[in-house]
Amino acid sequence: MDNCAERIDNEYDYEEARILRVTGIIEPDDEWLEDYGLPRDDRVVIFLTEHILSFQVCDSDVPRGIKIPRGCYARDMELSTGGPGDGYIIIYDSQYDSYVTAYYYFQDWFDGANKQVPDGSPLAQGLAILSSW
Repeated sequence: MDNCAERIDNEYDYEEARILRVTGIIEPDDEWLEDYGLPRDDRVVIFLTEHILSFQVCDSDVPRGIKIPRGCYARDMELSTGGPGDGYIIIYDSQYDSYVTAYYYFQDWFDGANKQVPDGSPLAQGLAILSSW
């Protein structure tokens, strides 16, 4: 079985596509529309309700290798919790109202990997939309 560092790119791509479809940054395909053939705001609410457990975190709660800049706050948007688990650590400014950056993490038991979401990317835009709810 591959370790998390070898698997993270595929998992990242899958979750990126889901976020981009939910937020309307890319058009959902026909199969996806069967489940979410709704206006964007409705899709966002359903997605957040069904798939994400979100809570504030501190430095000791984030996966190894992710640092929360001084004066910023972070939320963990968990997409799944059981082996394997994944999600996004989203970092906000000191006022907790503006998206700063995000990291995707993928964990399976005692193994884990993470990667930063490129600033200004479509995924960063999608996460900013989701995190504004």
